[in-house]
Order: sequence, then structure tokens, then C-alpha cells
Amino acid sequence: MRIQDILERKGAKVITIAPSCSVQDAVRKLCEYHIGALVVVNEGGAPIGIVTERDIMMDCGYKCSQLEALADPEKESCPRFVKDIMTHEIVTGSLDDVLEDVMELMTLERVRHLPVIDHGTLAGLVSIGDVVHAHLVRTAAENASLKCYISGTPS
Repeated sequence: MRIQDILERKGAKVITIAPSCSVQDAVRKLCEYHIGALVVVNEGGAPIGIVTERDIMMDCGYKCSQLEALADPEKESCPRFVKDIMTHEIVTGSLDDVLEDVMELMTLERVRHLPVIDHGTLAGLVSIGDVVHAHLVRTAAENASLKCYISGTPS
């Protein structure tokens, strides 16, 4: 199984954000789409970073004293921008990467979201949950095939 197979099942739509957007804009997008990461893109749409829930929490925990006060939801309560907190050196994958390699890469690099690049263009985003699900589906299918083989029943 390859990343392309995962994206064909889940879809290739990626929610992005500009580096000039506020951290509050990023939080709103994460909440709106019920996701854990946004790919940061430049004006041409090329990925230049990633901002995750963890990036926001780390920044707020260490640098944002305004969490102590109740914020007016109509105001921008945090003067920080995505470019201030995003991860600049992103780990990426390609459509042809196989599941085992992706699992190893994400584990070794300690990333939970992997932007997928195809010929320099953002082609999708896979999460660790997507990878684990694909692994479970494949393992279940292999298990069923082996049981059929052992029992002599057709699959």
C-alpha cells in the first residue's frame, strides 16, 4: 500500500493557511474543519511549513500571557502570527512512498502529519491516524486470506 492509495480513500483536500495569518485564525480553521494541522503555503501555494495544535499549545504555554484573561471573541486576542510559530523544516512524503516507510519516517521524525508532495505541488496530507488505519485494514485482509488458505476455503 502506498500514500496514493490512502489519499484515494480519504481524499486529497488539504486545508492551508498563509504565514501572515494570526494564530487565532489558525485556531479557528483547526476548529472549523476538526483537524490537527494546517499546511502553511506561500502566495504561489507552495508549502513552506506546517502549524499544528501542538505548535499552538507550546507557543501559548510559553509566550502568550493573554490566555489568563477572557478574550472577546470578536477581537484578535493574540498578536502572534502563524509565521512566528510554524515548523519551517517540514518532513514530507511522496505519492509512491509505501506504508512501512511512511510509518518508520513518521515515527523517527516524531511527526503526526505528513504533507505529500508530487512534482513540487502539495498533493495531500496524511495523519498518523490515516497510516494506522491503512495498516489495520491491510493486516485484517492478509489475516483473512491466510485463514482461508489454511482452512482450504476459497477467499
